[in-house]
Amino acid sequence: MTLSGPGIADLAAPETGVAWLVLLTLSHPELEQPLRFTSDGVATLSNGDTFTPFPFELTIPDDVEGRAPRAQLRIDNTSQDIIALLRGLTTPPTLDIRIVRAPTPDVVERSWSGLEWRTSTYDAGAITGTLGVDDLALEEFPYATFDGRFKGLWP
Repeated sequence: MTLSGPGIADLAAPETGVAWLVLLTLSHPELEQPLRFTSDGVATLSNGDTFTPFPFELTIPDDVEGRAPRAQLRIDNTSQDIIALLRGLTTPPTLDIRIVRAPTPDVVERSWSGLEWRTSTYDAGAITGTLGVDDLALEEFPYATFDGRFKGLWP
């Protein structure tokens, strides 16, 4: 994904007055509608969706050789609403992460989709979850499952 021209200018500048926002969408088939949170202190409207302010910390997906990318999310747990919701789900929820600039919230500068909430720890103050994607390196390559119907295709 390529950054926008203004995004590149912001990152290259020694300083900028533009805020960059993290938008989270937590979804699951058992939820009536996805939960949407913004890192901003006010609601953010992006591409027709409203993201509610909610305290969280995010470590974006890493790029470590030999394993699928992982991210970490730490969400405020003082209200106990999110932990109650997570406990009620029978399968892990998925998260989409979008990074936008405050002046242009409809322009997604970077995104990660379909991250599965893998593991959780929690206490009275916070819920910490490890997010990941399926490791495609563990999938069988087609030659290992090819049944040989096209004899001239493979030597």
